[in-house]
Amino acid sequence: MNKPQKTNRRSLFRRQVYLKKKFQNNFILKFIMILVVSSILSVSLTLFITQGSLTASYINSKLVIQSTSLAIMPSVIFSNLITIIIVGIVAGFVTLLASYEIVGPMCRFENHVQRVATGNLKDRIRIRQGDQFQEIANSLNQMIDNLNTSVTDIGKEVEQLVNSETLPDECKTSLVGLQKTISQRFMV
Repeated sequence: MNKPQKTNRRSLFRRQVYLKKKFQNNFILKFIMILVVSSILSVSLTLFITQGSLTASYINSKLVIQSTSLAIMPSVIFSNLITIIIVGIVAGFVTLLASYEIVGPMCRFENHVQRVATGNLKDRIRIRQGDQFQEIANSLNQMIDNLNTSVTDIGKEVEQLVNSETLPDECKTSLVGLQKTISQRFMV
């Protein structure tokens, strides 16, 4: 009985959420800092707007009249702290997932460009369908295909010149050296 073959699709799934920890942590930290600054701004505006008004309230069965900003400050600060904590956790998780969607394809690009830099013109970038960088991956693959074609054509032209009977032997020797260099530096 034949086992079903696994498809290469599995290799397109990332196993780790933290791929570039420094970038992702900075991304999350900046988002949470925006949340904290907006909360501080909210508290400050609330206290500023209520500064000139008075509020009557009962404290220990006594009617107390005091500045509205002083009366509501503990509640406003407490509610903003709770909001920062809850929204911060949710925002941190959502931001981590969003940064993961950015970093994953970028890691693929980085690895692929490094392989191309070493002369590997056979490999292609494979990105999950629907990733934001699909068009860039297609363009990069097209560029590598064009480079592969150019190197292959140059190799064929050098081969024809080497096999030519009209060229002097010293030129053929140089061209054979060029052929070896092309085959050593590029995988086409």
